[in-house]
This record gives sequence, structure tokens and C-alpha cells, in this order.
Amino acid sequence: MTRRMTPAERGEYQQVRGAATERAKKALKPGDRISRRMCGGASGTFRFTHWEGGWACGKTVSDCSAMNIYRVNGKDVDFSNGGVDHIIKAVNA
Repeated sequence: MTRRMTPAERGEYQQVRGAATERAKKALKPGDRISRRMCGGASGTFRFTHWEGGWACGKTVSDCSAMNIYRVNGKDVDFSNGGVDHIIKAVNA
């Protein structure tokens, strides 16, 4: 069973998520093809159109976190720079 993040882990995760969003905002352009991870292990692709706060959006997507983007225009990316891998491993251990 997955445990909850500690307050310290949650704070670190939020910092990494904010930094990932800023990196993605600098990199993504309208028309970019984005591949993302979704709940339940699914994945999907969409064409990026704009940002709504911290969410990357397309015509059919309005809730993509930069943390879930793993490919842009066919090139592998990691906007989090691997910054939360240790938290995810600890929570899922």
C-alpha cells in the first residue's frame, strides 16, 4: 500500500513541480506534440496550444502537468530533471 507523503516530501515535490512547469513554459510552443503519462499507467498524446496556470492544454486536454510530459515532438524529455524519483520510490516502498 502506498503511504502518504510527509510534509517535507510534499514541500519538495511542490518545489520540483513548480520548477518543472517553469522549464516547460520556456520550452513548449503551440503546435508541439506532447506525450504524457496519465492516471492508471495510461499514456496519451496531444498538440499543445496554451497554458492555463500550471497546466499544459490542447484542444482536448486541459490538465497536463509538466511532471507528466515525457516526450515532445518525438524527443524524450524530463522537465523535472529526475527531481522527485527518490520521493516516489520512498512513498511506493
